[in-house]
Amino acid sequence: MTDIKKKATRLYEYGIEIESFQPDSAAYLYRRALSLTSPNSDLSVALHLRLGNLLRTHHLYNRALEEHTIALKECMANDSTKYTARALREVGKDYLYKNSPDSALGYIKEALSLSEAASDTLEMTAAHNNLSVVYGELKRSRTGYKARV
Repeated sequence: MTDIKKKATRLYEYGIEIESFQPDSAAYLYRRALSLTSPNSDLSVALHLRLGNLLRTHHLYNRALEEHTIALKECMANDSTKYTARALREVGKDYLYKNSPDSALGYIKEALSLSEAASDTLEMTAAHNNLSVVYGELKRSRTGYKARV
């Protein structure tokens, strides 16, 4: 492992440690680590996913979607399946938080399909949980629409 990659990894790990009590500093560390990583690497994808989750936690849904979309594009570019299902699911969750359950549905279904193909039970469970929320939101929005008509 090169010194630059080691430094990026240390920044990422330290960001995780301080994320809960210093989110701004953690975001800075993640961005700094990203500047040291090569695009499309597993570390870069992991950083984009972590940063996107941090942004979503602080209700910055558009910026979270941008980070998760970058992670998804990087997964597709390097043919890595390690994070692809998670990246798809995170993009779907971003759409869900942006009150677009129709858009969320496709991403999360695809994440479920990939996780089933990989026998990734943890990711399958997460996708099923997210799908239950999406279906609940879709039912609520359709019921609300019928009531207004």
